Amino acid sequence: MLTLEEFKQIAGVKLTEAEFNRLLKESLALLNAKTLHRFTPFYAKATGTALEACNACIASVIKYQAELDKARADEPSGKWVKAETVGNHRVEYADGGKLDGSFETTSSEVDALAKQYLEPLGLMYRGADVC
Repeated sequence: MLTLEEFKQIAGVKLTEAEFNRLLKESLALLNAKTLHRFTPFYAKATGTALEACNACIASVIKYQAELDKARADEPSGKWVKAETVGNHRVEYADGGKLDGSFETTSSEVDALAKQYLEPLGLMYRGADVC
Protein backbone atom coordinates (compact mmCIF):
# COMPACT_ATOMS: atom_id res chain seq x y z
CA MET A 1 0.00 0.00 0.00
CA LEU A 2 1.19 3.49 -0.82
CA THR A 3 2.76 5.26 2.16
CA LEU A 4 2.86 8.97 2.92
CA GLU A 5 6.60 9.10 2.20
CA GLU A 6 6.17 7.36 -1.17
CA PHE A 7 3.35 9.76 -2.00
CA LYS A 8 5.57 12.76 -1.22
CA GLN A 9 8.28 11.39 -3.53
CA ILE A 10 5.89 10.60 -6.39
CA ALA A 11 3.60 13.63 -6.24
CA GLY A 12 5.84 16.23 -4.61
CA VAL A 13 2.97 17.33 -2.36
CA LYS A 14 3.12 17.52 1.41
CA LEU A 15 0.06 16.36 3.33
CA THR A 16 -0.58 15.56 6.97
CA GLU A 17 -0.98 11.93 7.93
CA ALA A 18 -4.72 12.42 8.55
CA GLU A 19 -5.28 14.15 5.19
CA PHE A 20 -3.29 11.49 3.38
CA ASN A 21 -5.22 8.63 5.00
CA ARG A 22 -8.57 10.24 4.20
CA LEU A 23 -7.63 10.95 0.60
CA LEU A 24 -6.11 7.47 0.17
CA LYS A 25 -9.36 5.86 1.28
CA GLU A 26 -11.38 8.09 -1.08
CA SER A 27 -8.96 7.44 -3.96
CA LEU A 28 -9.16 3.67 -3.54
CA ALA A 29 -12.96 3.87 -3.57
CA LEU A 30 -12.94 5.97 -6.75
CA LEU A 31 -10.45 3.69 -8.51
CA ASN A 32 -12.42 0.60 -7.51
CA ALA A 33 -15.54 2.17 -9.00
CA LYS A 34 -13.67 2.90 -12.24
CA THR A 35 -12.31 -0.66 -12.52
CA LEU A 36 -15.43 -2.60 -11.52
CA HIS A 37 -13.85 -3.37 -8.11
CA ARG A 38 -10.79 -5.03 -9.63
CA PHE A 39 -8.24 -2.45 -8.49
CA THR A 40 -7.82 -3.42 -4.82
CA PRO A 41 -7.28 -7.17 -5.43
CA PHE A 42 -4.90 -6.41 -8.31
CA TYR A 43 -3.01 -3.81 -6.26
CA ALA A 44 -2.58 -6.21 -3.33
CA LYS A 45 -0.74 -8.69 -5.59
CA ALA A 46 1.06 -6.22 -7.89
CA THR A 47 4.84 -6.17 -8.18
CA GLY A 48 7.42 -4.41 -10.32
CA THR A 49 6.16 -2.01 -12.97
CA ALA A 50 2.51 -2.88 -12.25
CA LEU A 51 2.99 -1.78 -8.63
CA GLU A 52 4.71 1.41 -9.78
CA ALA A 53 1.81 2.18 -12.13
CA CYS A 54 -0.73 1.56 -9.35
CA ASN A 55 1.19 3.79 -6.92
CA ALA A 56 1.50 6.54 -9.56
CA CYS A 57 -2.23 6.32 -10.26
CA ILE A 58 -3.19 6.52 -6.59
CA ALA A 59 -0.74 9.38 -6.03
CA SER A 60 -2.20 11.30 -8.98
CA VAL A 61 -5.76 10.87 -7.73
CA ILE A 62 -4.76 11.90 -4.19
CA LYS A 63 -2.94 14.95 -5.59
CA TYR A 64 -6.01 15.92 -7.64
CA GLN A 65 -8.27 15.58 -4.60
CA ALA A 66 -5.84 17.57 -2.42
CA GLU A 67 -5.78 20.37 -5.02
CA LEU A 68 -9.57 20.31 -5.14
CA ASP A 69 -9.76 20.55 -1.32
CA LYS A 70 -7.26 23.43 -1.30
CA ALA A 71 -9.17 25.30 -4.00
CA ARG A 72 -12.40 24.88 -2.04
CA ALA A 73 -10.72 26.18 1.13
CA ASP A 74 -9.22 29.17 -0.70
CA GLU A 75 -12.61 30.30 -2.01
CA PRO A 76 -14.11 32.25 0.92
CA SER A 77 -17.73 32.05 -0.18
CA GLY A 78 -17.52 28.35 -0.96
CA LYS A 79 -18.73 29.06 -4.49
CA TRP A 80 -16.66 29.09 -7.65
CA VAL A 81 -16.26 32.37 -9.49
CA LYS A 82 -17.24 31.97 -13.12
CA ALA A 83 -17.82 35.65 -13.83
CA GLU A 84 -17.44 38.98 -12.05
CA THR A 85 -18.93 42.39 -12.67
CA VAL A 86 -17.53 45.59 -11.21
CA GLY A 87 -19.36 48.68 -12.42
CA ASN A 88 -19.47 48.48 -16.21
CA HIS A 89 -16.62 45.99 -16.41
CA ARG A 90 -17.41 42.27 -16.62
CA VAL A 91 -14.86 39.45 -16.61
CA GLU A 92 -15.68 35.80 -17.34
CA TYR A 93 -13.24 33.07 -16.45
CA ALA A 94 -12.97 30.25 -18.98
CA ASP A 95 -12.21 27.55 -16.43
CA GLY A 96 -14.07 28.97 -13.46
CA GLY A 97 -16.00 25.75 -12.94
CA LYS A 98 -13.22 23.28 -13.70
CA LEU A 99 -12.59 22.27 -10.09
CA ASP A 100 -16.15 22.71 -8.92
CA GLY A 101 -16.19 19.43 -7.04
CA SER A 102 -19.23 18.13 -8.84
CA PHE A 103 -19.47 14.39 -9.29
CA GLU A 104 -19.22 14.66 -13.08
CA THR A 105 -16.01 16.73 -12.98
CA THR A 106 -14.35 14.54 -10.37
CA SER A 107 -15.47 11.40 -12.18
CA SER A 108 -14.05 12.55 -15.50
CA GLU A 109 -10.74 13.65 -13.96
CA VAL A 110 -10.33 10.36 -12.08
CA ASP A 111 -11.37 8.46 -15.21
CA ALA A 112 -8.63 10.17 -17.22
CA LEU A 113 -6.02 9.36 -14.57
CA ALA A 114 -7.20 5.76 -14.29
CA LYS A 115 -7.06 5.31 -18.06
CA GLN A 116 -3.58 6.76 -18.20
CA TYR A 117 -2.12 4.41 -15.59
CA LEU A 118 -4.44 1.40 -15.39
CA GLU A 119 -5.54 0.81 -18.98
CA PRO A 120 -2.18 -0.78 -19.92
CA LEU A 121 -2.66 -3.19 -17.00
CA GLY A 122 -6.05 -4.35 -18.32
CA LEU A 123 -8.02 -2.98 -15.37
CA MET A 124 -10.18 -0.65 -17.45
CA TYR A 125 -11.54 -3.42 -19.69
CA ARG A 126 -15.36 -3.39 -19.54
CA GLY A 127 -16.11 -6.43 -21.71
CA ALA A 128 -16.66 -10.04 -20.81
CA ASP A 129 -13.73 -12.26 -19.90
CA VAL A 130 -12.74 -14.96 -22.36
CA CYS A 131 -13.69 -18.42 -21.13
